[in-house]
Amino acid sequence: MFNRNRMVTSLLAVSLLGSALLAGCGKSNNEPSNQASATSAASGNEASATALPEQTKPLSISMMNIFYGTEPPKSTNQVLLKMEEYTNTKLDITWVPSTAYEDKLNVTVASGQLPQTLLVLNQKSTSVINSIRSGMFWEIGRYLNDYPNLSQMNEQVLENISIDNKIYGIYRHRPLARYGVIYRKDWLDNLGLKEPTTIDELYEVAKAFTLNDPDGNGKNDTYGIAEDKNIGALNQIALYLGAPNNWGEEDGKLKPAFMYDEYKQALQLVKKMYDEKLITQDFAVANRNDQINQEKAGIYFSVIDDAAYKHEDLYKLNSSAVIDILQPITGPQGVRVLATTGYNGVFLFPKTSVKTEEALKGVLGFFDKMGDEEMQNLFAWGIEGQHYSLSNGKPVRTEEQTLLDSTEINPLRQMKWDDGSKAMSGENPEIVQKFGEMLKANEPYAITDKSNPYLSATQTEVGSELTKIMDEAKTKYIMGAIDDKGWDSAIQKWLENGGQKVIDEYSAAYQAAKG
Repeated sequence: MFNRNRMVTSLLAVSLLGSALLAGCGKSNNEPSNQASATSAASGNEASATALPEQTKPLSISMMNIFYGTEPPKSTNQVLLKMEEYTNTKLDITWVPSTAYEDKLNVTVASGQLPQTLLVLNQKSTSVINSIRSGMFWEIGRYLNDYPNLSQMNEQVLENISIDNKIYGIYRHRPLARYGVIYRKDWLDNLGLKEPTTIDELYEVAKAFTLNDPDGNGKNDTYGIAEDKNIGALNQIALYLGAPNNWGEEDGKLKPAFMYDEYKQALQLVKKMYDEKLITQDFAVANRNDQINQEKAGIYFSVIDDAAYKHEDLYKLNSSAVIDILQPITGPQGVRVLATTGYNGVFLFPKTSVKTEEALKGVLGFFDKMGDEEMQNLFAWGIEGQHYSLSNGKPVRTEEQTLLDSTEINPLRQMKWDDGSKAMSGENPEIVQKFGEMLKANEPYAITDKSNPYLSATQTEVGSELTKIMDEAKTKYIMGAIDDKGWDSAIQKWLENGGQKVIDEYSAAYQAAKG
């Protein structure tokens, strides 16, 4: 739970969690031929890094990376220098502003003048896929088991980043089991209700938040659920009922979630709640966070870390407001949590600049060291005495140190690939502690998108148009503009405009991967 009295001005001080949530994605003869060798490298087998040659003088590594601030990190940045010292490297980093990154990436790849490490935010774009298939980048799957940290990468996420069942890069970790339900705990308490654990109970709480004056102002002016054009409730409720996460597998073929009966049931339930005015009526054009922060609604479906970072305006309006996160909802198939891809971009290694296997091992060794406890602490907290101090054995920051974190450390977190689990834990706000624990506890229940590891040329070409067809149909169905017949017509339109080809292409890739 989190209320105004518990707020901390230095939310950046929880960077061991926050940095993991940053927003801001050809084959040689001696490379592995299938993903088994790659994913087994991340399955926790005994590492053999001791067999690697000892490095004496600093290793020079060039890199292209992204920055989101007003100016890039300087080469004299003390945290960067500490990083170089620990990893025994000399880093030559080309920092590119986020607004120009994709254009710069395309130009750089086309030129062939590539750094040794290239951050690619969408490695499944047509241009990057074509470059990979042409043999421009190293396949690294079989090397991962040689490194104690890289060998511990999540096998599911490695599968998600794979191209043609091969691993070409080191992913930048993001929490896998990140979605959930956020709600007004004080409203629940005001009405004497218990935290819902099932879909039916969640419906009843949404109804009570709408009809029973949860804010006690004597007016009928609240909704149970805040929504926007993305209709987050639909995807999560569908998953709770048993539908897949975006794409599922049925009889050896991949199939979109909206073609499952459970998805239709969820669609009907969301429409029912809309008709009963349990959902904000202008959701198609509304801002979900504004609805919560202006106390117009009490529940929303999102990534659970939003509970900690999205409600400053609410606490300014009502210092007694309390935001909390529901434990996972139990449906007919038990607990199921909507999963993300588990990453945000990958680091690729061009063969034109990393010319030998020995050179590749040196660069991979740098990334492995970046996952050591010392480096995780550096990314999370910076330098003791400069960016934080220890109090009762835990790191704490002053407001001045928090500012230094935002300017000196945070931009460098674009280089971070690991989950930060080895870093020191500070005195975090209660809600931050809770969502951090839930992210880990929910992983066994994460349901991933079955299409993540596979490629579809049609999806790449017309995917946005296909998505628009179904997004419009969802909104129209919920608002009553179309009925069941109209919904079925939208699916048929999706199939005829390339959707069937996407199904066929994903299914062929899935079957080929499964042998």
